[in-house]
Amino acid sequence: MLQSRTIMIYTRVSGINQICTGNPGMNDRIRTRALEMTNYRRSRLARGFVSKFNGRRLPMAADMIKLRYNCSLETSAKAAVDSCTTSYSNIPSGVQQNIYSIPKSRAHFRVDAITEVRLLNGISGMYRNVKVVKAIKDWWSQVRRTDAIGMKVTYRAKHQSSPVSWFTRMAWAKTTTLGCAVSQNCGSMWYAACHYYPGGNTVDDVVYMKGYPCTTCPLGYFCTTGLLCGAAADI
Repeated sequence: MLQSRTIMIYTRVSGINQICTGNPGMNDRIRTRALEMTNYRRSRLARGFVSKFNGRRLPMAADMIKLRYNCSLETSAKAAVDSCTTSYSNIPSGVQQNIYSIPKSRAHFRVDAITEVRLLNGISGMYRNVKVVKAIKDWWSQVRRTDAIGMKVTYRAKHQSSPVSWFTRMAWAKTTTLGCAVSQNCGSMWYAACHYYPGGNTVDDVVYMKGYPCTTCPLGYFCTTGLLCGAAADI
């Protein structure tokens, strides 16, 4: 059984590795940013603030779960990025994968490759905004780029070969945990991946239940800040 945990948000020191000590190639900054930004987007979707390609907003979500970080999923995501390819397919049963590549010339640090952050410029001491397209941002943005998910928010067979499947993996309401990784030794490229469990993208199933946020949270879940369904430890 996959074990997950609630993690604190580390923002100052990128080299700390206290969350998943068995994975020394990763650090807590990447972990927390990946989790924070994914839950931020799920919260916006739950509250009805996510627009489709045509400008219409998707319905609110009644059962959107607040994700928790999982070290076993990080381990499997690390195996994916260490393959230095976006076609990695040795994914554990029940897990869904998003994987992404970006040249190091467009993302100078590993954390840049997976999410959008403000980094300290060591020379000037001033903050700079990282403007490149990051993995999480790119996966999520497919909902605005493709004519795919309808207002019934049902995942269809045609979506399996569409980039919108990246969005639906992140948005699947019943998914409870994620783990992410960024490559270290892939030449001039960074590879970033997130693994989600239990994975969604089930044909003819809904991405989420439509309705006012938190009105159909699963048993044992409670409404959290951001109107997501969280486990007791998240309250």
